[in-house]
Amino acid sequence: MYALIMAGGSGTRLWPKSRKNSPKQLHPFVGDKTLIQNTVSRIKDIISEKDIFIITNKSYVHKIKAQLPAVPIENILAEPFALGTAAAIAIGTKKIQSIDPNSEILMLWADQSIEDEELFRKIVIKSANASKNYDGIIIGVKPTFPSTEFGYIKIGNIKEDLGDEKIYKLDKFVEKPDSTTAQKFFDSWEYLWNTGISIWNTTKLVETFKKYTPEIWTKVEKLEKFLDHDKITGAIENIFKGIEPIPIDYAIYERSNNLAVVPADLGWSDVGTWSVLKDILTPNNESNVVKGKHIGIETENSLIYSGERLIATVGVKDLIIVDTEDVVFIADKSKAHKVKQMIEKLKAENKTEYL
Repeated sequence: MYALIMAGGSGTRLWPKSRKNSPKQLHPFVGDKTLIQNTVSRIKDIISEKDIFIITNKSYVHKIKAQLPAVPIENILAEPFALGTAAAIAIGTKKIQSIDPNSEILMLWADQSIEDEELFRKIVIKSANASKNYDGIIIGVKPTFPSTEFGYIKIGNIKEDLGDEKIYKLDKFVEKPDSTTAQKFFDSWEYLWNTGISIWNTTKLVETFKKYTPEIWTKVEKLEKFLDHDKITGAIENIFKGIEPIPIDYAIYERSNNLAVVPADLGWSDVGTWSVLKDILTPNNESNVVKGKHIGIETENSLIYSGERLIATVGVKDLIIVDTEDVVFIADKSKAHKVKQMIEKLKAENKTEYL
């Protein structure tokens, strides 16, 4: 089995800590290791680091290599510009197919948190053994609250019994819902959070790309003679120049009628926003999370993320406070996701040096 890790995003919703030149996957938001180090660490007992491939922005390649010295440099594939996840994953699939066309691929994202890593590995192995029966198998998790931040999966009939786990037909994907719909999903056993983590048979995945995105796969096949590390980035730039970025969800997931889902209680979360990070670090929502220097009086349920300076708070509640070298960010916890609007405002006012 091989792993394909998507690590090209800039993580704007965790600004100002996550920046264009230092994205969230390179930061230790959960624990002592960075998010991408945690991603590799949780799978290296079942997948050798020489069989782990990473797709990332070309400016992050050497930073990722420095954090993951056991992953060969030729396994870190560089996007010369934003390709969209469909094309990026297709390129990674082609690279793995050239090595072992009869393998399985575990597709991961570099910015997620999983508490029960042992169960995760168990499900990955079981799903890999069953992957030839489906276009792909996606891991879904039972919601722990009615989130409007995550996408959902509706499950259908049971397709296969894996013992403690079961494989269900994937009925449909549902985009991030409003609060009323999220509550209905939360109350129903039929809806799971979509982790985006998936397991594929390589041959089946190639067939799926050919069927649903022939225009992408035609370009990918032109990379055949450029798969050596010192040539592939330049070839990608030439072959994919002008491509419209398409998410893998729209390109394949939502068009396939033979996807399956395995429900699992993994303690999973997408480390996407400051409020989600606060919830990961304090699930009971009752205490403060402090990273760095802080002194507080009557300070409740807040995340304080400081740099060199001391942050002092009095009489505040439900705040996100992030102090970096050049920016101090303060937000109501319930509105921290609106940081994306702040990014757009900085661009509009030509203050891009803060991005």
